[in-house]
Amino acid sequence: LDNAPIVGKGVCIERFGSYPGRYLENEASLQLTEYILSLFEKNNIEFQIGAVLSKTDPKLGGGGTISKFISRFGIETIDVGIPVLSAHTPLEIISKRDLFNCYLAYKAFFISD
Repeated sequence: LDNAPIVGKGVCIERFGSYPGRYLENEASLQLTEYILSLFEKNNIEFQIGAVLSKTDPKLGGGGTISKFISRFGIETIDVGIPVLSAHTPLEIISKRDLFNCYLAYKAFFISD
């Protein structure tokens, strides 16, 4: 895939979670996305955009985070996380570089104005 996350290239940012017929779907506004991206750029945090969470099943939908559930309450959400190889298996693989950038990203978000 051209838009799949790459291990070692920074945290992944996912603006929307897909679901069949846009049911239970969430999508971050451009304002929130710009805020997050500018925060990361200002703090020299490595990130990648447009990551695919999972292959969407035509009957069941896709996505793998809780953002679609949080957005039900009117809370604007955006997924920021670490790329994982072999997720949900006995041996998951991540990059220490991505983990550190995720730490910096969350820290920058929580101390921002």
